[in-house]
Amino acid sequence: PRTIRSKMKLIRQLMKWSLRRRLIHQDPAPGYRLPPMIKTKPEPFTPDELRSILDTAESPFRDVFDFLRLTGLRSDELCWLIKDDVDPTHRFIYVREKKCPLDGNIWKPKHGHERIVPLATEAVAIVERALMSSPGPWLFHAPHSWGKRPGQFKKGPIWKALKGILKEKGITHGNVHTFRHNFCSFLANQNTSPFLVMKYMGHSSLDIVMNYYHAGKEDLIAAMATVQFDKMLGPTQKPAQSPKQKAQ
Repeated sequence: PRTIRSKMKLIRQLMKWSLRRRLIHQDPAPGYRLPPMIKTKPEPFTPDELRSILDTAESPFRDVFDFLRLTGLRSDELCWLIKDDVDPTHRFIYVREKKCPLDGNIWKPKHGHERIVPLATEAVAIVERALMSSPGPWLFHAPHSWGKRPGQFKKGPIWKALKGILKEKGITHGNVHTFRHNFCSFLANQNTSPFLVMKYMGHSSLDIVMNYYHAGKEDLIAAMATVQFDKMLGPTQKPAQSPKQKAQ
């Protein structure tokens, strides 16, 4: 349905364009209405799928995928991380506007929303390895890269590497952005405040953040198991004592 809607929308735009320029005299399908837009919520990788992806990925993509999982960064945000964006003392990274140290181009985060992203212990270890192995200004060094910014990862090769693994492992859904969904949904299932998740991910609205909250079957079952339904009936009432019991 989504593909049909996309193609028909293009045709309708072409018809309107032709009418405005009098290339056609009338709309050949004046009563046609586009099918409703269907919004599907992306499905995060399962724990087994995540483990399989990381175990299969080769260097340097293994650390790249793992860092995306542990930070919720967008792929272009990771590509533009430089060593100066790391604060090893306080264990966080900056996602901020910067000038490329190689060609002087300015990069800005999406919507200009700058933020800090705290690093889990596993992410700190990845950063330490990256700092040690990167010969240039980039936090993550891409071997065999070229162009005006040598050593910088590009989104295309990252997706190509992941796509190959997904095909090899028979995983039929997901892309690089799915790691971001996994990060957010995991925090949600750890009872992290939606407000903090919003700050971690660089959104300005809780409504947007809620699109990343996912609850799988196991999450629903585990959450229900902790609910104490006996408290729904209020405090337990002790049976009234008879006069004889009181005397005793």
